[in-house]
Amino acid sequence: MTEQRKGYENFVYQNGVYDLGTKGDMRRNERNLMWNLDPYIQTHWQLTSALGLDAGARYSSVWFDSNDRYVVGKNGDDSGEASYHKWLPAAALKYAMTPQWNVYLSAGRGFETPTINELSYRPDGQCY
Repeated sequence: MTEQRKGYENFVYQNGVYDLGTKGDMRRNERNLMWNLDPYIQTHWQLTSALGLDAGARYSSVWFDSNDRYVVGKNGDDSGEASYHKWLPAAALKYAMTPQWNVYLSAGRGFETPTINELSYRPDGQCY
């Protein structure tokens, strides 16, 4: 995903008067890129005639890159990049109680990466 983001003050100040709701000076101009790759492998074992096991793993990778194009005065270059990588296992058991009724038990792991906004607009003022 690529986004071009510009931000402006939501007012104009002229002759000692604020004109609120009017597009003002630029405060943000950036290009953000995010992409991910999630290859996985999965297999099935029939342990008995009634019990089966599915098992697998996924390697999740997410990359963020931001190019700050608003470098003016004391507003330094906030460009940066970040990446997150994690192995995520999963397993499931299926037990056939009868030909019509099955019982399932499954477990897996996941993780959540920050969004582009969470990386760009941090409360501590830092980037990446």
